[in-house]
Amino acid sequence: MPQQQLREQQEDDSMMDQPSFEREINAYLVKVDGILEGCGLLHEKGSAKLNGVQKEVDMTLDKLRAMQRERRLDRVAIGQITNQSLNAVQVLCNQVKDGKSAPLGAIFGNASKDSMFTTPAWKSAFTTVSMKISHFTNTYGTLIANMDKASRVKVDKALASIVDNAQICFDKDPSDNGANRYLGTSLKALENLEASALKEQSVSSASMLQLLVQEKDQERVRILSEMKLIEQHLTPQQITVVNEANRRVMEKLNAILGDSSSYNAAVRNKKVQLVNSDLTIMRKVIENHQFSQKLGKGTPPPRSMGTRFGHLNKTKASQPFRSALASNLGGGTGVVFQDIDLTSESTTPFDILSAVKQNTTVLKAQGTLDADQRPKYLRQINSLTKEAFGGDEVALNEAKNHYRLLVANTMGGVFTYDQPKESMINGVRLLGSIGLYFVIPATVLYLYGSRKHGNSMKAMRAMMMGESE
Repeated sequence: MPQQQLREQQEDDSMMDQPSFEREINAYLVKVDGILEGCGLLHEKGSAKLNGVQKEVDMTLDKLRAMQRERRLDRVAIGQITNQSLNAVQVLCNQVKDGKSAPLGAIFGNASKDSMFTTPAWKSAFTTVSMKISHFTNTYGTLIANMDKASRVKVDKALASIVDNAQICFDKDPSDNGANRYLGTSLKALENLEASALKEQSVSSASMLQLLVQEKDQERVRILSEMKLIEQHLTPQQITVVNEANRRVMEKLNAILGDSSSYNAAVRNKKVQLVNSDLTIMRKVIENHQFSQKLGKGTPPPRSMGTRFGHLNKTKASQPFRSALASNLGGGTGVVFQDIDLTSESTTPFDILSAVKQNTTVLKAQGTLDADQRPKYLRQINSLTKEAFGGDEVALNEAKNHYRLLVANTMGGVFTYDQPKESMINGVRLLGSIGLYFVIPATVLYLYGSRKHGNSMKAMRAMMMGESE
């Protein structure tokens, strides 16, 4: 008798109290909401679209509450029941989310009669199979979609037959043994499909990897061909930079083909990024050489003292956009001044060079920069480093000199081609011309007239004196 009482006491202790039961229920409902949110269906909660999910949740809650009332519910039992229900909810949500686009659009097919889902063994078996099918289609969906039509139809029919067999097998034998036989047969069929898909995926992945390596190698060869055309104009340091980067690219491409981890998408992407970084170094050397060859060709030479004083505004007609705002260029599609954080660790030398190039376009378009843009532009120029030019310090210095000269020509002087202003010397010339053509002749005429008038007065006086004598 004491042993029986002790056993009953242990059973009572293992039973779940009401506060713990409520916490488990809340945790279950939170997980259901998480599944809905993960499938993008949380906003559909309470609608007819999720009737199946609501039915599953209601059935699970009713079962848990009944077991709690009968004091047959412990933590192990509630964990098993809620996990099984959450799997069913996931399947139902995948069905609603995928719709007809999934290889198995109607995942429950004809197996939607309440009789199957009210039989615990069959409900558990079908839920397990449905989860396996959902996992299979999610894992190999891309592979199946890229198959030829005949292969794709074959996989779809195989998956559909697994679902259809559930109702057939249930009608033949609705017992628990029948459910176990259906579960074993279905899982075996899914294993065969997965083995076939893995084989197909391995062949496809190997071909895609080989193609990716060939594309990168072709890009490497193309860059080397471009370099050969200008090799005689490159410095030894530039040639060394290209050769070292080329060697690293070849080593990395061979390593990608020889490493089985390259079939992992995340690992493969990281390796390809390393290859792209070396290809960028090779490409930048050529671009920097081309840039240095174009320095000074895109802008007019600095204006001499003669052009400032004697030939103002002669190039005004050939520069119709000098006074136009950048935003007005091309019907509103012009560039805008770019401001970057020079102190940020994420700002690369190439970002600074890109900003300088864009802001140079703004400067040329506007003819000047405002008080806020000017210091930012100069700081960007001063922040340029040789890394942005493939390690070529000569190209760096030429670029800085070019940009600074452009700043001096467009913002450093009083006289511009945009705002015609008369110089002081030309003003003196104008005053001299007025004196030459108007003041001096008037003075001469005045003196000449005065002298003539004086002579006439003398003659009149002499004539009057003579008459008086």
